[in-house]
Amino acid sequence: MRFERQQHKTHIIDDQKIDVRYDRFTTRFSLSINEQRVYTQLLIPIRIRMCSFSESYQ
Repeated sequence: MRFERQQHKTHIIDDQKIDVRYDRFTTRFSLSINEQRVYTQLLIPIRIRMCSFSESYQ
């Protein structure tokens, strides 16, 4: 079994071709309807919240 970087699934609903893609390396999810991309999103959290701790607790 080999690693597949991109997962791709095609569905046909009401005579419309719907493509769902997921790239495991970049974690990008995309949705296309009739070969026109309608949605794309990175699924990793972009913001990493940095917390600073102080020792001022009394």
